[in-house]
Amino acid sequence: MKCTNTVTQYVPRGYDYKAVESPCGSTGIHGERLQCESCERDPVKQEEHKRIMDDADHDNAWLASAGWGEA
Repeated sequence: MKCTNTVTQYVPRGYDYKAVESPCGSTGIHGERLQCESCERDPVKQEEHKRIMDDADHDNAWLASAGWGEA
């Protein structure tokens, strides 16, 4: 089941910060995956995230070896 929690990020705005709420599992302002506290503590979700990142790393390594990947 998909998490319905939100994650708050604080974005610089002038001399202050603006609070921005985004859904759990979305991409943050710096390109990272946002996770709420309950998802961060869930070992099943953490293992799934690790598997996804490992698969992406392997895909990028294979593409780079073929001369196609990201630099």
